[in-house]
Amino acid sequence: MKRLVLVLAALLLAACSPPAGRPAGVNESAVAVPAIEGRLDFDRQTLATLASVASGATLALIDPATGAAVATSLSDAAGVFSLSFGSFVPTVNAVYILEAFKGLNSGAAGAGGARVRTFIRFNGTAWEAITAGSVSVSTGTTALCAIQGYRAATLSPASLIGRIDAGGTYNEVAGASSAEYTYLGNLIASLLAADHDPIAQIAYDASTSLFYQKRVGNLAPGDGGDPARHHEFQLTKGGVASTFVWIPLFRAYQLIVPANCGAEHSGKPVGYWVASQPSAGTRDVDWAEERFGGFYAGKYEASRADATPGDPATGAGATAGSSSTLKVARYCVPWTGIDWDTAALTCMAYDSHAHLMRDEEWTALAVWATINNITVYGNNAQTSQAASYVKPADIDNPDVTFLDDPTYTWSANGVDRALTGSGTASAWTGFTNLTSHTGKNFGVWDLTGNVTEWTETVGLAQTTGNFIVNDIILPLPSPADNYISALATDPRLRRHGLPGATAVTAAALFGGDYFWKSASSNKKAFRGGAWTYGGTAGLWYLDLYVVRSDSSSGIGFRPALTY
Repeated sequence: MKRLVLVLAALLLAACSPPAGRPAGVNESAVAVPAIEGRLDFDRQTLATLASVASGATLALIDPATGAAVATSLSDAAGVFSLSFGSFVPTVNAVYILEAFKGLNSGAAGAGGARVRTFIRFNGTAWEAITAGSVSVSTGTTALCAIQGYRAATLSPASLIGRIDAGGTYNEVAGASSAEYTYLGNLIASLLAADHDPIAQIAYDASTSLFYQKRVGNLAPGDGGDPARHHEFQLTKGGVASTFVWIPLFRAYQLIVPANCGAEHSGKPVGYWVASQPSAGTRDVDWAEERFGGFYAGKYEASRADATPGDPATGAGATAGSSSTLKVARYCVPWTGIDWDTAALTCMAYDSHAHLMRDEEWTALAVWATINNITVYGNNAQTSQAASYVKPADIDNPDVTFLDDPTYTWSANGVDRALTGSGTASAWTGFTNLTSHTGKNFGVWDLTGNVTEWTETVGLAQTTGNFIVNDIILPLPSPADNYISALATDPRLRRHGLPGATAVTAAALFGGDYFWKSASSNKKAFRGGAWTYGGTAGLWYLDLYVVRSDSSSGIGFRPALTY
């Protein structure tokens, strides 16, 4: 993960002591103002080269009252700079913004840039900032600046001065929680790793008091496909090609009170998604609108980069490989036996635009299938080791079969885990493939069954059983583990495809999918189910039962890309 860090050493030059009793905020031209000297450091660990980063950074001291830069400087090729003020004299104890801007792609036309910030003030003798005892700009200081910017009415910049101690620990202040600080710091680091400007990409929903990343929705460089349609995109890393599927932006409507949404929705469960705006009811009371898409999903479950694909007809010859780098390819052994942290780091290391699939991205695929009436099948029939299927198959439609993974044996007859993207059925013709979320070859495959997949965003809190979203424990309890009978409609949860209610009987419109949980400790999510899960596996299946360190032959993962 890349960190853009400005380390600024405030030069404490000899200065006149302020007169006793001088009120804060008074401009005293007689005060000697020390220069700010320091160095700009880029730590871009996920990139092979620094070629996309301009050699100099622009430093600016910004007056927030006017938005004007009152002093500027440039760092040299080594990142060293000195920011002095000429005739400008800062108002004592007034808070300014110290910002560094770094151009990307050597400052080429059309290239973006990254900004990081801190708050800084001159106390009459020295400069002091969010970081106590020194002046530094980091992902943490940028996170606090972002929080204050969206909560300016209740959180002052001055209240954040000195809140990060010399050891780097944030000492919480009312209005900027430690959980928000941690979440935004991680988000800023990931945005910088993907060459996005964090200042531009952080957004805030005042109705839910949640921060989030704006949906970018750009096609990858070199992708000439239609942005309004699903299409495949190949990304080659180290000579190994991976296949991703572009998910176009689309709109869907969630039923909050189905009975008030028109006769066409009578009898539908709470939280169900539909393609068109309901003919009756009030927005955000009886129904809600969401937009999804604008990202690339791995077409298949992840495999190791050196995994050998099996024969397309029999699966023979497939090997699991041993590489620590991923690929997304057909007829391969899925990469399993991996814990959550390793899966997330493997995705990040793959490409600066890659990440472990987020729950809102998984939900986008489930919603697309739902609103287009696609029944997605998968390898889920081997519910016991004694099951007698000749091939891996779907329990609801045994005509849908898969190629067995020859490297793994669990059941008595050796039919269990399948090779990626190997689902087929004798009844399908043309481009039909109902193991993908679109029901066609160009969709995302293997979302139901085979191996259950870690996702990035969602968790469960210890003891309370409350949902966790983006590392923040929400005051929203999860339902009991059972068949999913409704989806959560709270605006903090609905984009993440979480259960709102469960029941002892399977709900057909949610595919008979199941929700498992355990609040014995904090949990991370995996989704979709595995080959042993039978009819409980599916697009809405969610497991919050295991800790992030768990790994098994039935747990895998899938990368996604955003640009």
